Amino acid sequence: MRSLFLLAFVLGFSGAPAADRALAAGGDAPIKVFLLGGQSNMVGVGKSAELKAPYNKPHPEVKLWHGGKWVPLGAVGGTFGPEVTFGHAIGAALPEDDVYLVKYAASGTALYNDWSPSGGGQYKHFMGTAKAALANLDGAGTDYEIAGMLWMQGESDAAENQAEAYDANLRAFIADMRKQFDTPQMPFAIGRVKDFYGGATGQAAIVRSAQQEVAESTDAVEWFDTDGYSLADGGHYNAAGLVEMGKDFAGAMEKMLSEAEAARRPRVPEKRTFRSADGTKSFTATLTGYDQESGTVTVRRPDGSTVKFKIDVLSEEDRQYVKERQE
Repeated sequence: MRSLFLLAFVLGFSGAPAADRALAAGGDAPIKVFLLGGQSNMVGVGKSAELKAPYNKPHPEVKLWHGGKWVPLGAVGGTFGPEVTFGHAIGAALPEDDVYLVKYAASGTALYNDWSPSGGGQYKHFMGTAKAALANLDGAGTDYEIAGMLWMQGESDAAENQAEAYDANLRAFIADMRKQFDTPQMPFAIGRVKDFYGGATGQAAIVRSAQQEVAESTDAVEWFDTDGYSLADGGHYNAAGLVEMGKDFAGAMEKMLSEAEAARRPRVPEKRTFRSADGTKSFTATLTGYDQESGTVTVRRPDGSTVKFKIDVLSEEDRQYVKERQE
């Protein structure tokens, strides 16, 4: 029988409630919601008793949705997954934000059928869990945004000889998640599976390659390796391994969030010393425009005056600079 694990977290990374802080900031600080999905290594078989400080005690500023109420974050029962250290690490990386995690994972489940957006049973459970968690926020009038998703899955596709379809299925799943949660560039972090299940048949290698290829060819998707983590058995990570996994998920997510923030930030015009084509003259100015059709460059001098000239008068290095900045 497949074991199921259902968990939803709310994390508040300051003493004040998120809604209060959002109001104080003029309503511009929506809570960040992260989604977690996958199979047994997302469920986690790490023994709670082996957690060390600070992970072995409830987080004073992290809340867990459990049993129909919010409780301090900690390992639920005797085992835990990567969510514990992910919560700690992403909270430290986003000290100004309240972060909510919604996790649903089921052991022994495959992407090609169980998690298929076309009607897979675990997909439906995951969506039901996520929608219920978001409905709770909606009901409380809490502003939020879907900040990213963590995915630890693929072993069953390798074990069940469905590896050849994993690339296409993973791409479809990511696209569906982004569509369902109306977040076209939702960051998606993948923990690459070990080669234990399906290793002898070559299926694991195909799944691993697909996870890497999808991440490297899709915007706002990152992968990391799990091969070095310590194990409870051939295909499952122990407590120490899951501690590291959670941290690596946070690292991948932080990287994507930083890149997204940098892309949204307006580029600050920079002053540059331009040189003439023959190298005999130079002047300092800020590039403000380039008309490719006419070859006209527009710059602003330090005194505020605007100057226009043909790009041909500049050095080759400065011509390249102008063209790159105006693409």
